[in-house]
Amino acid sequence: MKIYPGLIIAFTGLPGAGKTGYMSLLASMASAAGWRVVSNYTLACAAARVRSFDDLQQRSTLICLDEFQLIAGSRNFTSKLNKSISEWIELDIRKPQNALFYTAQDFNMVDVNARRLTSYIFDCTLVPGRGYTIVQVIQNLRFDQYVLRGKSLLPHSRFIGLYDTYDRDVRLVS
Repeated sequence: MKIYPGLIIAFTGLPGAGKTGYMSLLASMASAAGWRVVSNYTLACAAARVRSFDDLQQRSTLICLDEFQLIAGSRNFTSKLNKSISEWIELDIRKPQNALFYTAQDFNMVDVNARRLTSYIFDCTLVPGRGYTIVQVIQNLRFDQYVLRGKSLLPHSRFIGLYDTYDRDVRLVS
């Protein structure tokens, strides 16, 4: 998939389904194509690890946020940034030519305004005992209209060494 400024992709699925792995794989490909990558988890291709909202003030950068619902779904998001989630996406993601990848266990756990601005949903389902993830690519046409654009089968061996599976500190501080 071609990554372009303003692109926003949600990776959804149950724990262990391959959300962070697939996001990390695409981030690694973006890095190889010249994108600067930052993340809130340990990612091998990341130029920097974001630990605070101030670290998200980037330009021409792919921002990868694991467990986005913990950040964007929180009621104190507005108080931390002094702007709404939709303002943050518009002013800090789209205007400065950034792209955003994020994971969430369920798309409905993410703030409604962030959902409306999301371009694609990559819904991940683990194939038990096989080491594969089925990924459905769904395009968000806005206003709760979605179109299935494709399906793929992705082996977990593609994720090895891309990120730290056990990194649990994905919080951002103000």
